Amino acid sequence: MSELLRIRGLCKSFGRKRVLQDFDLTVESGRVYGLLGRNGEGKTTLARILMGVIPADKGEILYKGRRISYGQNAFKRDFGYVPEDEALEAALLTGGGAGLSPAGAFGIQSPARKRSKPTGR
Repeated sequence: MSELLRIRGLCKSFGRKRVLQDFDLTVESGRVYGLLGRNGEGKTTLARILMGVIPADKGEILYKGRRISYGQNAFKRDFGYVPEDEALEAALLTGGGAGLSPAGAFGIQSPARKRSKPTGR
């Protein structure tokens, strides 16, 4: 398998709080990966850096062998990121969003759920 993503020495701090320190990761093409950890351990920060939402303080990100820098769109075309929204999640879980899916809440309909146009009958 070929290397899809390589992260080397990634660091990110917010004020005095260091969230990521010398983080390294290699992701091979054709494999599925998950990030596990407690709250505050940097999972969301890593996702935000990868998607160009925030810059890293230090480190290197290589995607398909090419260096990716903050704000670059090449990486965004191949990956999705849905930020956590507690209000949306609560509405969906309590029935306040009846008939909605998380994708539907963002205006995305699955092909099976698209409404047909009125026929004029």
